[in-house]
Amino acid sequence: MSLPAGWVVWTPGEADLPGLRANAATTKRAILPFSRGVAAVERQVAKVRGDVVQVGVRVPDPAVGLVTGSLFLTHLPRPVGKDGKPLTARQLLENRRAQRQARGRVYHHQELSLVTVPAGRAVLSNELWRKSWGMRDVALLATEIFPRGTDSVFRLELTSSYRELQPTLMAEISHMAYSFTVDRRGPDTGADRGQDAGPEADAEGDDGA
Repeated sequence: MSLPAGWVVWTPGEADLPGLRANAATTKRAILPFSRGVAAVERQVAKVRGDVVQVGVRVPDPAVGLVTGSLFLTHLPRPVGKDGKPLTARQLLENRRAQRQARGRVYHHQELSLVTVPAGRAVLSNELWRKSWGMRDVALLATEIFPRGTDSVFRLELTSSYRELQPTLMAEISHMAYSFTVDRRGPDTGADRGQDAGPEADAEGDDGA
């Protein structure tokens, strides 16, 4: 998976802070805010559903070290419907559209769409909301990728408390999703490795529309 400028990633629980700082915190004043951001992301891992295979932070200015966004890449079993059969990306999209908005949130924007990326079909979510008892808005961009030839789903989520970054995060998650590939060993999180995992049609028979 290719990363836009400003993002650094690592395997949960294995953050090499000196190595990460070389790219994301290049001055003494940047070390503290960057290290706090990394620690905050690590604390969230236990709250995320599924197998978190990669996490990251967005640091647009390494001389300052301010973290303006977080990244979680999670491996999940393919969701199933009420009949117990695995869902396609289109069916998941329809289910999500039928669901009520999450309690405790005031939504300013909420959008769902079905897209096709090289790895397969994907459900893209674009949200801007705040907690009903809070003042700060949250921009949340997520894509759930259904890789061809697998029985898995990979959820890529970008979150920021800087609402003005929503359009930028949309462009960045699209960049990541279009470069995401899977091999037989799991997600290819490097920039240039890996191939598509199977034939042109989803194993579950997504209609391709």
